[in-house]
Amino acid sequence: MNYLSENIYIGSKPILNYVIALVTALQKEPTVNVMAMGRDISNASMLLRCAREATLPTCVSIYTDRD
Repeated sequence: MNYLSENIYIGSKPILNYVIALVTALQKEPTVNVMAMGRDISNASMLLRCAREATLPTCVSIYTDRD
């Protein structure tokens, strides 16, 4: 994981807030880390799937902390 890139921490806010944060972060940096724990992992997964469908599939790569 690159700690110098933008980080988005997924929590209990509405998913649209995180979509806006992801778009803003991608304008600043080419790499964005999306982090979540527990139940919020499903929201992070939904966010990344939406981002992948909305952009080119090669623009969004999904890695886990075990990669």
